[in-house]
Amino acid sequence: MRNQILSFVFGLCLLMPGISLGQSTIYQEESNNVQGAFANFRIDARALAMGGAYTALSEGATAFHWNQGGLGFSKGKEVTGMYERLYGLISSGYIAFAQGSPQKREGYTAGWIHSSASIEDTFGYSENSILVGYGKQVSKKISLGGTFKILFVSSDFENGSASGLGFNLGASLRPMPQARFGIAIRDLLTRVKWETDRKDRLPGDVGIGVAYYPIKITPKLPIPRVTIAGEVSGGEEKAFKRLSLGVEGWAVEKILPLRVGFSRNFDAMARNALSAGAGIEFEAGTAHYYLDFAAVIDSGKDNLGTSPLISVGGRF
Repeated sequence: MRNQILSFVFGLCLLMPGISLGQSTIYQEESNNVQGAFANFRIDARALAMGGAYTALSEGATAFHWNQGGLGFSKGKEVTGMYERLYGLISSGYIAFAQGSPQKREGYTAGWIHSSASIEDTFGYSENSILVGYGKQVSKKISLGGTFKILFVSSDFENGSASGLGFNLGASLRPMPQARFGIAIRDLLTRVKWETDRKDRLPGDVGIGVAYYPIKITPKLPIPRVTIAGEVSGGEEKAFKRLSLGVEGWAVEKILPLRVGFSRNFDAMARNALSAGAGIEFEAGTAHYYLDFAAVIDSGKDNLGTSPLISVGGRF
């Protein structure tokens, strides 16, 4: 029992303060005392298989998390979702919808993220986030966007439940067919209030990404055969907090993509993570469906092992 409780508490500490393998930020009181966290959970198996180097590539339903600026380049409708049991301790998942309008050069997205953890009814903790995003091209090569989010937490810990509001901002730049750039500002002015009247904030996080297609895109080959992406991120606690690298290539064009990635955290508990994944894509009528798998291998001294996840979706 004691070992189970210790594992549970460690799992919460890992996911919530933002040293998990997805991109996240520490949840900190304005007086600089740490108080639990609203994490930016692991979103999209494709992005995570590429090491989280996704800010420059983001568009569609999961843009509410990675980069809302990409919504201005979205086309048609998309629905996607994911569920995972992280390290056997924490259940988390999301569902998201996006609607793009190429004629108006704009797009919308809405998503719900949920996570919870409990052990033998001794401790309980759950978080819910509702997010709504919008992006619009301000020129043919630049799109700007933002996300408004409402946060809720329920716990058996000292401060009980809480709620709050937050914002994300993003920009997507596509100066040429073979290159993309992205900037994402996460948790801008995000504040949370607990039942005990304690007020906390999430320090801001900035990600800067680039993506490059070494094989030229043509009308006959509109899907990039190979994608190379990189990203750096930092925040109030550390200017250079994380480095992410990823590569995607098509083993079978329009059917089977393969992905690998690497990430390095430079925070107080520095750690590396290797990632790999694959997808299956197919068309049925006018709809395009996909299933993406990712496995993230953490190399920290605490030996967290491999964490697999699967996301599914469709574009219409």
